[in-house]
Amino acid sequence: MRWLSYLGARYGIALVLALLIGALVLTVKIAAPEAAPSAVGPDTGSAQPVPANTEAHQEGDDLEPSRSPAPPSTSPGAAAPDVVAKTFTSAWLKHTGVTGDQWRAGMRPYATANLMEKLKDTDPIQVPAERLTGEPSPGVYTGASFVEFRLAVDSGTLSLRLIADRGQWRVDTIDWERTR
Repeated sequence: MRWLSYLGARYGIALVLALLIGALVLTVKIAAPEAAPSAVGPDTGSAQPVPANTEAHQEGDDLEPSRSPAPPSTSPGAAAPDVVAKTFTSAWLKHTGVTGDQWRAGMRPYATANLMEKLKDTDPIQVPAERLTGEPSPGVYTGASFVEFRLAVDSGTLSLRLIADRGQWRVDTIDWERTR
């Protein structure tokens, strides 16, 4: 510590602190795995992974990396996300002549616990559609664990956001838009 007297106490302490902080930062960089960048998922407010595909595409003079996400993955034997979206929608549309508990029981196998909690006090008579009028069309794929489907119903468009839950696809969010 004799060298501290040459630099002065303040400068010596500042130098020691700077070295300690530098060593800490270096240790964290070496020990921590590299994190993927993230983006906010649509209408969810939650961070979703953004796939890191570094293939460049040329569109005029614009040279940006192409970000094509991986297609959604399904565990062996589990239903594909488009099948889950269509089956869930069929159960959602079966709202006449049933109790709220019966209506929710029909959707439960295809929904997350989070969504079922949100629907616990919903009266099925509030469902604004009667029938499915088209096939599910994929909207947004964000990696292999999040996908959005849009389904045409007789009164508008139903948007379902599905997440991979323990290897199986489940509907986590429902949005509905009336056709004008």
